[in-house]
Amino acid sequence: MAAGPFDILLASVGERLDEVRQQLYYSDAHGSRPGGVQTARFGRAMAYVALAAALEEFVKRAFERLCDEINHRQIAVADARLGIVALEQAPVFESVASGRKQRMWNDRTSVLQRTTSSDTLVLNRELRPMDGKTIRGRHIDTLWKAFEIKGDPLPRPQIYLALEDLGSGRNAVAHGNSDPITFGRRKAFADVAARVDQVEELVVHMVEALNTYVAQNGFRR
Repeated sequence: MAAGPFDILLASVGERLDEVRQQLYYSDAHGSRPGGVQTARFGRAMAYVALAAALEEFVKRAFERLCDEINHRQIAVADARLGIVALEQAPVFESVASGRKQRMWNDRTSVLQRTTSSDTLVLNRELRPMDGKTIRGRHIDTLWKAFEIKGDPLPRPQIYLALEDLGSGRNAVAHGNSDPITFGRRKAFADVAARVDQVEELVVHMVEALNTYVAQNGFRR
């Protein structure tokens, strides 16, 4: 497979996932030692937090790189897919939602007219189509829909469930809703290790899809 602009992100997140694996195996190895059970449980809980953080950083950087790639092509707004135009016009949509009724109609007309504009498209990499919460399957799905990327957003349906478990677990530990030791006691080592593999599977899937999307000018109508 030819190298693509998103490969560098794969290398970066790969290093972080390897660190999570190493810490997970290290803490688990101490589980058989006197007093090591608590260490192993704590390690499994922290793996959830670190894993969710690595995924969140990857998705953020992937979105920024995607915006940069599209902006670099300097295409006209009229040539961009409508979902991408919607991203560009996100501030206007918010204005429409909060504006007065008469102005609302004017703004709606402006948004639709914008779709045929010859102006150069410029995406703001800080305006992500996400709610800022821990990454779930729905976030990746929205990203795919916004850019109109072909194919499934996740490599297989089971990853949706894995992300739900990862997100819920991360929030429970990070927000103090669950003591790390208690949380780690409920998670088997094999299950946590599987979560790391599943996140890696998702990342590889996304990188391949985004490389193909950019190479084939998938952002054009």
